[in-house]
Amino acid sequence: MTLTESASTQEIISGADSIIQQFWRFTRFGLVGGSGFVVNTVVLYLAVSWLGLHYLAGVIVATQVSTAWNFVLTDAWVFEVGERHWNAPLRAAQFWVLNNAFLVLRGPMVWALTQQLGFNYLISNVASLVAVMGFRFAVADRLIWKRSKLTEVRARNLIGQRVIGQRGYQKAVGPERRMEFDQPLTDRLSWLVRLGIGAAIATPALVLRLVHLNALGFNSDEAVYAGQAASIAGDPVLSVYFPIFRAHPLLFQTVLSVIYQFGVSPLRGRLLSAAFGVGTVFICYLLGKRLYGRRAGAIAALLLAVMPYHVIVSRQVLLDGPMVFFSTVSLYFLARYAQTQRDGMLYGAAAFLGLTALTNERSVIMLGGVYLFFALVPAVKVKYHALLLSMVIFVLVVLPYPLSILFSGKSTTGEQFLAWQLFRRANHGYLFYPTMVPPAIGWVTLLAAAGGLILMRRSNGWRETLLLTWCAVPLIFFEIWSVKGFQYLLALAPPLAILAGRALSGIPDRVSSALEFEKRGAVRVAAVFIAAALLASASWNQVSPAQAGQSFLAGSGGVPGGREAGEWIEENIPKGSELLAIGPSMANILQWYGDRRTYGLSVSPNPLHRNPVYEPIVNPDLILRNGDVQYLVWDSFSASRSEFFAAKLLTFAERYHGRIVHQEFVEIETDSGEIVRQPVIVIYAVRP
Repeated sequence: MTLTESASTQEIISGADSIIQQFWRFTRFGLVGGSGFVVNTVVLYLAVSWLGLHYLAGVIVATQVSTAWNFVLTDAWVFEVGERHWNAPLRAAQFWVLNNAFLVLRGPMVWALTQQLGFNYLISNVASLVAVMGFRFAVADRLIWKRSKLTEVRARNLIGQRVIGQRGYQKAVGPERRMEFDQPLTDRLSWLVRLGIGAAIATPALVLRLVHLNALGFNSDEAVYAGQAASIAGDPVLSVYFPIFRAHPLLFQTVLSVIYQFGVSPLRGRLLSAAFGVGTVFICYLLGKRLYGRRAGAIAALLLAVMPYHVIVSRQVLLDGPMVFFSTVSLYFLARYAQTQRDGMLYGAAAFLGLTALTNERSVIMLGGVYLFFALVPAVKVKYHALLLSMVIFVLVVLPYPLSILFSGKSTTGEQFLAWQLFRRANHGYLFYPTMVPPAIGWVTLLAAAGGLILMRRSNGWRETLLLTWCAVPLIFFEIWSVKGFQYLLALAPPLAILAGRALSGIPDRVSSALEFEKRGAVRVAAVFIAAALLASASWNQVSPAQAGQSFLAGSGGVPGGREAGEWIEENIPKGSELLAIGPSMANILQWYGDRRTYGLSVSPNPLHRNPVYEPIVNPDLILRNGDVQYLVWDSFSASRSEFFAAKLLTFAERYHGRIVHQEFVEIETDSGEIVRQPVIVIYAVRP
């Protein structure tokens, strides 16, 4: 038998475990998991009974303890010694990330079983552990303790190269397997230099997302999502105004509710959003490094760290920042699958796409990006069983949300919300995105990305197709869709930053090949510095309170004067008073800060034209004449979007003897350079 035949035989023998071995491995995993159930339950009971923690906070603590217990036993007994190729700290870190990722799924399950179905929290916790046990085994088996098999395959590939020759080997294994050896061997920087570059990226990412973070109060969407989190946490005040089940899934709100166990605060919600934003910068680096090398990844991360679009949105308590974090992780796994053809990478992409949809249901359209990529790149093969299992994983991850709605009896609200989304009027024209989003992403980013695609077109391949399809699907969908939001296209930011990073990393070598190496490096550094400086300057202007206070675009920041008006209402208006604002946006803000029931005049009585959670005022004249509403609130934010209802509210203020009792102002600079105070919120006291 030749060496080639021997290597092929060994690969067939060791390529997969037998059914019996896999069965016993899962049995051992189950036994270890059973002991972990005991540890987890005991720690949870002690955390709740002795320490007085909320049961969801206790679930988090118990998970950390049982994770350490399970890892030691799993690493020592479940998987064979030959499979433990990587060092223990790295496996432990992966196992910890795995268990905490599933904790994000288990939290809503424990809450639904305990709060909605009335089970004891200990039983709910065990049920959630059992529900994810099989999937945890599959991920651990394929991603944590199976790496040595990939190493063995690479070793056999090297043997194959020596036996049949480099050219014959490349012809034999095909482009999919050769992708494993396509990673560049350049950028061998010292650890000190790498730490310096990491600090240069992390510092502006943190500063731009944290400076003046609480200078402005919530906008309407922030108040809604933070209010949902407060309701999940059991806050007695905000739960009156913000029901748990509204328009979107509850992954981010559930995570925030755990933080709210230690006190409800707008700043804490924004800090969590900023953490997701910084995490996305790190994932962008990993993805850029995976596709184009360390240098391109670092440039891409720097551009995203200072990009105004990503900075602005990730400073707010919105779903889009966490959604883009999960979607970028999914894109990372998809890129790894294209390189390695390992089914586990496809399963990881499906799981994180599920988390993306569990954060915001609009992101389900990213499945179209996955389909379009596979359709346009036939060289990246997908096995039918792997595709089917990926679909099952996606459904299982998303399933907790519809089940929680079903068990809570809120399915009617979900149906009404769907009808409202389908039939609501357009809020912006077709020029909204072309005029608003490119300046926020940065023209320098777009020009660099486009220039790289053109000047480096000969090297364009599946990598560029992957990034472009990830951008194309949401761009086309939301351009056609009648409802448009400033933050809806945030998923485009990481791929565009990576394409720009690729261009700034590689173009100096191609355009200036005649220059010396050091001079090409200087050109590259200068280009990156200029691009980052332009983006950082624009971001700094946006996050400064003076500039942020002049923005009236939904999703672009807080609403000036809203927090202050709400705080005045809480301190000066009697308990039990009710207010009427122009629309539900200002009503949400005033209810968060003011603790007074506030209605929206513009809420339509037609259920097809309103969010089902908002209560319409069918006859405003009647409730004002009867004295059911004692205060009217005019605000420039709502007036700029709904001139008809703003004029109607002022008519009611005049008709019912409106008297101005409070105003909020902002200072703006006129065209002549004069600073004037402009009223943005006016509160009228009315009487029949």
